[in-house]
Amino acid sequence: MEEVDAAIDAGRATGILREAGRSGTALLAVSAERAFLLDRPKAFDSELFAGLSLRQQTLDVVQLHKCLLQSVLGLSEESILNQQNISYIRETGDALGRVRRSEANIAFLMNPVRTEQVRDVAFAGEVLPQKSTDFYPKLLSGLTIYALE
Repeated sequence: MEEVDAAIDAGRATGILREAGRSGTALLAVSAERAFLLDRPKAFDSELFAGLSLRQQTLDVVQLHKCLLQSVLGLSEESILNQQNISYIRETGDALGRVRRSEANIAFLMNPVRTEQVRDVAFAGEVLPQKSTDFYPKLLSGLTIYALE
């Protein structure tokens, strides 16, 4: 864990995450007064990650859900699924703005799931966690899901 400037802007936050993410998992935790880069996790706890493959365990979003939201903050898997006490914000600047306007206590920022991670998890017959594949712009579901005759 490394403290970074609490007045960090969206561009700088994205750059820090991108750089730290080159060597593995990287999250930024930003509150109104402080900000921390959380990277290079220690050995994976088999109980905490029970039922998840190593491919899934190394995803930033899994680290966020299992290590921080569930283990540290005590949120249940069900409350996360139902988005109780949490919101998913697509834009970094919007998330930081909500914290700075006291509309949120903390923002956890992470890198998007890389294409090869999606491929590897999918080809292994595994699933990705909620919101890890929140891509924009959205494809028209009728064209991507249904066979055209």
